[in-house]
Amino acid sequence: MNFDVEYSEADPDGAMQRLVLPWLSKDHWSTKDLLGWIAGRGLPPVSGDEEPYVWILQGLPLGAQRHAAERELAGRLAASISELSVTAFSSQGDSKLSFGLLMTAASLGCPEELSAALRPLFERGVSGEWNGIPISDALVLAVAGNQLDNTLLIHWKRYLLGETTPVPGSPEDGLLGILLMPASAEARDRPSLEALQDALTCVVRWFDSAGEPDRVDRLRALSSKVEATYPGLKHWASFFAEVADRDRWPSWTRAALNGPAKDTQQKIFGRSAEKIYWPRYVEKRAE
Repeated sequence: MNFDVEYSEADPDGAMQRLVLPWLSKDHWSTKDLLGWIAGRGLPPVSGDEEPYVWILQGLPLGAQRHAAERELAGRLAASISELSVTAFSSQGDSKLSFGLLMTAASLGCPEELSAALRPLFERGVSGEWNGIPISDALVLAVAGNQLDNTLLIHWKRYLLGETTPVPGSPEDGLLGILLMPASAEARDRPSLEALQDALTCVVRWFDSAGEPDRVDRLRALSSKVEATYPGLKHWASFFAEVADRDRWPSWTRAALNGPAKDTQQKIFGRSAEKIYWPRYVEKRAE
C-alpha cells in the first residue's frame, strides 16, 4: 500500500512522513532502517526533547490511512524485535534501542502483529534501563497493550499478589494488564469485569497497607484511566461503588471515588506510562 504525505516539508511531522511513509510503502524492506531510526540515527532535524520513537509515530498519517499505517509499522516492528538476540534486551545491549522498540509497540497497540514477538521477552525477562527508566517498565506497557485474549491473566495476578516474576512489576502494573486485557478472544472490545474488580481491590489494599501518602490521588487517577479506556461501557460510578461495598474498601477511598480527577498527568502504571497514547486504545476498541 502507498501512504500519502500530509504535511509540508517545513513541518517536522512532514519531514518524518517523508522519511517513514516511503519505507512503509515498499514491498521489499529491511529492519535496518527502523532499528537505526529508533536508535536515533538517520532522522531529519527534529527536536531532541522527544525520544526518536515518538517522532517515528508522528510520521504516521492522521487521516484514513492511519490504521493501515499503524498495522504495517507494527508488523515491521515485530520482525525487528524478533530478529534481535537476547543480548539486545539485556544490560549489555543498546538500552535506547530496547526502550524505543518496546515503547513503540506499547504506543501502537496492534496485538495481531505484536503479541507473538513480545511474549518471549515477557517470559524470559529483560534488564537494563534508559534515562533512569527500567527496560522492564516499557516491556510491561508493551505486553499489556498488545493482548489478543485473556491468557496472561495469571501473570497479571502475580503482580497483584506481589510475587517474584521474570519481569518485575507492581500491583498497579497488574491492574494495567487486566484493564487492557480482553475478556476473551471473542470479546476483545471489553475487559473482564470480574478480574478488574479483583484487581482494583488488590491495589486498594496495597495502597492501604503501604500507607501511601498520595493514595487518594492515585486511586482517583486509576479510576479515571478505567473510565477513559472503556468510555460508555457501563456506568463506572456504580461499578466502583459496587466493588467498594462488596470488598469493604477502607473509608479513605470515598474521597478518591467522589472527588474530581486532577487535571495532571499522573505517573501511574510505571514512570513511562505518560508516553502511552491512551486515546488510541479507546479508538481501536471502537473500530
